[in-house]
Amino acid sequence: MTDIIDLIVPNVADFNLRHPRSALDPATRASYIAAGSARADQCVFWSTGSRVLVLPQGVDRQWLSDVHSALGADLPPVISPAPGTGLLVPQLLLDPVALAGLRRHLAECRKIRLLSWGATEDLYHLIALLRSDGHEVVTDIPEPENYWSSLYLESKQSCLDLACQIAGLRVVPPITVDTWQELTGAVSAVLARAPSVIIRSRNGVGGEGSLVLHAGTYCQEELWRGVRAEPLLWMFPLIVQEYVTHLPDVGCPAADMLITDEAGVPGGVAELVTSTITVDSHRVVSVNVGQGLLAESMEEELHALARKVAGVAQGLGFRGWFSVDFIADQAGGLILTEFNARRTGGMHGIATLDRWRGSPNVVAYSRDVVPVPSGRRLAYQDLRPVLTALWAEDAPVFATTVRALGGRRPSYGVLAGGASALAAQARGQSLPQLIEDHFGS
Repeated sequence: MTDIIDLIVPNVADFNLRHPRSALDPATRASYIAAGSARADQCVFWSTGSRVLVLPQGVDRQWLSDVHSALGADLPPVISPAPGTGLLVPQLLLDPVALAGLRRHLAECRKIRLLSWGATEDLYHLIALLRSDGHEVVTDIPEPENYWSSLYLESKQSCLDLACQIAGLRVVPPITVDTWQELTGAVSAVLARAPSVIIRSRNGVGGEGSLVLHAGTYCQEELWRGVRAEPLLWMFPLIVQEYVTHLPDVGCPAADMLITDEAGVPGGVAELVTSTITVDSHRVVSVNVGQGLLAESMEEELHALARKVAGVAQGLGFRGWFSVDFIADQAGGLILTEFNARRTGGMHGIATLDRWRGSPNVVAYSRDVVPVPSGRRLAYQDLRPVLTALWAEDAPVFATTVRALGGRRPSYGVLAGGASALAAQARGQSLPQLIEDHFGS
């Protein structure tokens, strides 16, 4: 019997669509499911131990095999439930064939370490089912009675609340609105004293659910067009704030933490990793994680504030991965923007750095969406010659989210390592050019 096995359940779409008030139109819901399915594939980097993957149907098996071969890892069993609603865990629970396969792969295991994107109600049902089979299941999400803390801390409102409780935590003063009339008035009031304004839904991800407007071009028609294009902005309350531009060449600093209640863990933070997020206006473009990303003084402040937040989150019953995102303003001060009560888009980079420990790679660069040039259709097989040539030279570069190549707006993701942020970023950004050169030759 195996002592312990990792059960990896990347319930990205489930999490992003979990909020009880999220009543998205079918087209927007389908886009969330497609994006979540593509990002789910990044979970192949999360663990180095014995494991079983639960992935949405449609994973490219050649890509899966190639990635594990390049990492020097064994190819794990994969369970893919019938698609149905497109949500991973609900469909697993409804698919007797997939459940039987999962139970077969776990049958000889005493202890299961369940790694997920984040807490959802259906995930607790899966945990209960596994425990009823006699397994000990260890999770990195809150206990069921504290599920509320995950919902609350994921919202944009929570960081505004905690800024009133934690010394040194700065936020841009908000105006919270509950009607269209309040929204137009608040936008005009902010733009009367600031060059730009940001409107945010309480629940958004990766910049979805946000709108930035500028005083020089603003009119109400622009506001209504922007709101119409962002379905998450159709649900009140909304938060209106001055849009603060970040310090050039720094990106947006963030700290990813693993909050735990294990004995002997100082402050309840088992891991703490620095990252910097590159944004285009308000949408996430890429993430660097690792060492040497920030000036020492800024990183010390970042970690100190993150640990204070962790203490409050732990007091609310939260357990698991949690990120604290900031903007570095023009004076170099840190302004809190949001919490993420889950794993983040930097997680596959964080986990891969653990795999590379002892190597020259101390920074990982990731970008989830590299658009395919207009008019060109690519499949993973088209990217494969470039990637295998890089791996033959031991270059730490991977394509991720390759199932998105078959989407309405074809794209793929990149993960790369390096001895510095510049080196990792250069490697990651070289892949699209190498692919272009391959097709141009």
